[in-house]
Amino acid sequence: MSVGEKSTFSDNDTYDVYETDAFEEAIDKLYEKRTDTRETGLKKLISLFTSQWQFDDSVLRCETLSSMLLRCLKKGGASEASLAARALGLHAITLGSGSEAEGVWAQGRAVLAPMVQSRSASGASSAVARTSALEALGVLCFVGAEGEHETMETLELCEGVFSALRAAPEVKAAALRTWALLLTTVPGWHLGTPFVERLLGLLGALLHDGDVGVRTAAGDALALVYDVCGLATLPGEAEADSDVSGRGFGLEGSFEEDAGEVRSRARARDEKGERSGTLPVPAEELSSALEALCVEDGERGAAAEA
Repeated sequence: MSVGEKSTFSDNDTYDVYETDAFEEAIDKLYEKRTDTRETGLKKLISLFTSQWQFDDSVLRCETLSSMLLRCLKKGGASEASLAARALGLHAITLGSGSEAEGVWAQGRAVLAPMVQSRSASGASSAVARTSALEALGVLCFVGAEGEHETMETLELCEGVFSALRAAPEVKAAALRTWALLLTTVPGWHLGTPFVERLLGLLGALLHDGDVGVRTAAGDALALVYDVCGLATLPGEAEADSDVSGRGFGLEGSFEEDAGEVRSRARARDEKGERSGTLPVPAEELSSALEALCVEDGERGAAAEA
């Protein structure tokens, strides 16, 4: 659709000058049968979203754009699905919190969650598409989730992906990044002892993964758990933490007791030589990893202050 503007010349002849609506033109390409044409439209949408704020266009064409992007996700190949997932995430960010974003989240979750859970090695569920689907799912949940239970369900979905033995490294890393993003929105009372104890084990084990991307994402997620959950004095770590303590979110009250219980259980298991399924990494080894993260964090803080 075009927008007409009239211009008048000295001979009093008037004619219409039409300016192309780039946003509408990009959406029109999504209706085409040719895959490369649809991908061109998706790339144009991504470019428009990342170059300038498209709030008015996103609101005006919210339902149309959402339905077409979801169609590309379901029907397209890996490349098209990856582009559509990214465009959908940008669309949600542009809309911001509100009823429109909640609607996009409700529709998008029904399509993205099966893509994330699928282990198919081809088509729209390939590693590339799953990675993009995970990132889009995280953004949509971050912006549009209405309740904490929806966020917790998405966290569990991500946990199932990064704890899977056969998941591709890039998929695991994307799941860890998405999980960490959503954890920042979870109230502290959800993060009790069982939750923390299980995650310390899973994330600690991923610090030994063969892929550097997975190790990096696991380290970032572990540092976030460390800050959010107030685990400032794991065994052998109190001295290293003395100069950086209190820089996290510092949850108060009963959760500090939960954190202490986690540490006590970890020490008890090490003393008995036990290796439970919830904590596959020894507490001392995990403590060393956390200590390294804290020391690095302290050095960065000192450098920033200098």
